[in-house]
Amino acid sequence: MNMLKGTIIMLLCIYAVKGIEYIVSKISKYKHKDEQILIDITKERIENMTGYEFEAFCKWLFEASGDYSSVELTEYKNDEGKDLILTCDDGEEIFVECKRYNSESEEELKHVEEEDFVIGRVICQKLVGAMVSESIKKGIIITTGSIHKNATEYINKLHKNSDIRISIMTMEDIVKLMEENKEKGASVTITV
Repeated sequence: MNMLKGTIIMLLCIYAVKGIEYIVSKISKYKHKDEQILIDITKERIENMTGYEFEAFCKWLFEASGDYSSVELTEYKNDEGKDLILTCDDGEEIFVECKRYNSESEEELKHVEEEDFVIGRVICQKLVGAMVSESIKKGIIITTGSIHKNATEYINKLHKNSDIRISIMTMEDIVKLMEENKEKGASVTITV
């Protein structure tokens, strides 16, 4: 009789544990869904992202393109001159520097120079330094700002005098890639 009671108690405990596991798994899935943010991505929304949001968006942009076997977001601070590392199917790596600029408030604009919204030679040199230190041959600068003539001249010199290749993606390129990704059926959900 005691053995029967023990068996019944043990079975009840097993069912209780299984029930708790089921409830916990449902709560975990629900919580995970809450952490996903569906972003209605417009040009204005991109321009108003924080720097880190823009980097995460760029990660999605390159992942959704399907052109890379992996896309790694580097640490937000101390990124050593690169925000993303794209890995091609053949193992080649491409470093990406993400620069999101917006017009901020009228008050903040009084203290900002126009060149603060422009990709210049210095940003290109920073990316090239990161590339050279790790023997990377290709880099991309993706920006919502504009491109200064000295950046274009520097990139042209690099292409002429070395095997390092830098390309720049502007807001127009970003919008085009977003449209291509949507045509491929890519989901515009970024998990934070």
